[in-house]
Amino acid sequence: MAWQYIPGRWWIFAIPIVVFVLVGSGLIIFDIIGDPSPQMKPGFLNSFTTLGVFFILSPLVALLMISRMVRKRQKRETLLIENGMKGIATIISVNETGLTTNNVPQLEMELEVSAAGRESYRTIHRDHISLIHLHRLVPGAEFPVFVSRDDPDDLLFIIDHPSGLNPLMQKK
Repeated sequence: MAWQYIPGRWWIFAIPIVVFVLVGSGLIIFDIIGDPSPQMKPGFLNSFTTLGVFFILSPLVALLMISRMVRKRQKRETLLIENGMKGIATIISVNETGLTTNNVPQLEMELEVSAAGRESYRTIHRDHISLIHLHRLVPGAEFPVFVSRDDPDDLLFIIDHPSGLNPLMQKK
């Protein structure tokens, strides 16, 4: 599942942004009130001004890029839930890819997928799976999936509900 904003946790984003803006503003103010360097040409941007602008703009650019990626992933998942075919994925094998994000490992799973209107087929699916759920990923375990009608390898693997049945499955 895509990352979702947790209401009331705005401060997680605000603290680093405020720190960067304050440091950037401080650098610019220091450049304005400080003595100019004798090596600087008149009218040339001092390195403190440049660094200050960087400090102010970098968290905003990063936040914009992150929000774009999150929206893209949420849009894909919503599209699969609303327009995809429900199915069941049976785990054949699970391997680590060696990649972790925030201590959450990415796993490569070989799946046997059975979806309505399609013959069952095998596919390889990579996904970040929380450590809490690793014990459930054993060969033979079944999980609900949403499969794209256009690309059988594009699927949404649902694991985050204790029974393996996600409330999202009730939507269709």
